[in-house]
Amino acid sequence: MHASLMLAMTKYQFISSNSPKLK
Repeated sequence: MHASLMLAMTKYQFISSNSPKLK
């Protein structure tokens, strides 16, 4: 449906997973 939204969520999760300090 909204590819941009899914992409943003995936990108956010990816960054969050690789950045413990951000969490």
